[in-house]
Amino acid sequence: MTNVFILITAAITSRQYLEIDYPPGRRVVAPHILGRTSSGELVLSAYQASGASDSDETTGWKTFHLDRIVQVKVLDKRFSPQPDYNPHDPKIPEVSSRCKCCGVVGLV
Repeated sequence: MTNVFILITAAITSRQYLEIDYPPGRRVVAPHILGRTSSGELVLSAYQASGASDSDETTGWKTFHLDRIVQVKVLDKRFSPQPDYNPHDPKIPEVSSRCKCCGVVGLV
């Protein structure tokens, strides 16, 4: 397991924001789901609160590929659940860690 994977897992469990360096720049995100896509890629589903974006959308739901995350830092600030959070995101069928902040019971 990589340090990035471990830090993201810890942040999901404790509902803490992350600061990540991900092209094209630094972002602050609320991590919700860490897992693999159907093609086996390791990804993070997170709500981006601020920062850089290729699409010019600096806030909103994003999927980040772990192999593109250059650096990650767990911030002291905790996040509240997003009202549109889908704990069963179909883009991530194999879940390693999932935010339990919405009353989701019995999940990893």
